Amino acid sequence: QVKLREATPYARGLGMDDAGEAQARQSVKTFLEHGSEGLAEQLWGPPDGGVQAMATLAESAIPVSKEEWAFRRVARTPSGYKGLIPGEVFSRAMSEQMLWLGCISLREVATQLLVASSNASSEEVSTALVAVEAHEWHRLLALRDLATVDDRPEAVGRNSPKINFWRWRGYLLRYVALRPCKRGSSVPPVVAVHGFAASCTQFVPLAEAMAAEAGKASDEAEFYALDLLGFGHAEKPPLSFTQYIWEQCVKDFILGVVGQPVVLMGNSIGGYVSQSAAAFAGPELCRGLVLLNSAGPVLSPEDYTASLQERGGTVLQRMRRGYGAEVGLQEYSPPPQWLVDGGAGFLFGVLQPLIEPILKSLYPSNTNRVPGLAEEILRDS
Repeated sequence: QVKLREATPYARGLGMDDAGEAQARQSVKTFLEHGSEGLAEQLWGPPDGGVQAMATLAESAIPVSKEEWAFRRVARTPSGYKGLIPGEVFSRAMSEQMLWLGCISLREVATQLLVASSNASSEEVSTALVAVEAHEWHRLLALRDLATVDDRPEAVGRNSPKINFWRWRGYLLRYVALRPCKRGSSVPPVVAVHGFAASCTQFVPLAEAMAAEAGKASDEAEFYALDLLGFGHAEKPPLSFTQYIWEQCVKDFILGVVGQPVVLMGNSIGGYVSQSAAAFAGPELCRGLVLLNSAGPVLSPEDYTASLQERGGTVLQRMRRGYGAEVGLQEYSPPPQWLVDGGAGFLFGVLQPLIEPILKSLYPSNTNRVPGLAEEILRDS
């Protein structure tokens, strides 16, 4: 696993090379005194500094910096760092930098935010406090999930999928694993990526079917399926989500949990993420690709070559030259925040209480499974 990491270009995220206790305390102080913009400029420099930063990167380092490119593309809009999701700067600084590396405790951060909110009203401080509480809330939910798993030897066999959690840059992500300790097999492990509004549990029946067939095969494969950040039982932090975040999730999961080259399998948008992650990871990490009703175009070699000529190179090549239409890339144009907030309010305020009745109307001939499915959807949300 160490050799695999050494042979693979890897990025730890934004601004984590020199994180420590002193910097963590200084970041909290900067946030309380100067707000999100002050903290962002302290950690990542001016919002329009991305073009120069990307231009100085070595060509071999570009693939590990796509997430930074996407982050800076948002920050370089006229709104600057204010154009990010409310609470994103604080969440990235705390979860990805300070809490993940153990530089500062969640309790200390929460205490300072509570003191600040009692002394003066601040929307940014309140948003940051919500982010901290959500961080702890997801940890408690994960503990509850694990506590409800019957892991007794007589209840769980070697060929039964097992549920676990891992931390990606401080954020909790769930995954299921079949034979996760198996090594030495000539068959590479399979890592499955779910579709939109789904989770890793959509692959549990497939994992169980593979387990049933294992005795008939001359060799057995490990099987993993993970919840992408923002889906299923994974944390849902206030981030400007892009496919590059999910690509990095998949790549880090292979490096940190699986620890050997894999075959990637994806359904719907998970197929698109799997394609991107396979190209991102390269043959050192990805030995094969399985697409199940995949999103995204599948081009012939001839059409792909013509597309490159028309667009001026690959996405990575264009990313080195700019951020939008000037290099043939789509401009960043998010929906207005009021529309996002209104849609979320409708989903949680109107539809969430009606999950079970809606399911009963959709599955009138099989209502026995509705309560369990409704609980799973509620937990995912």
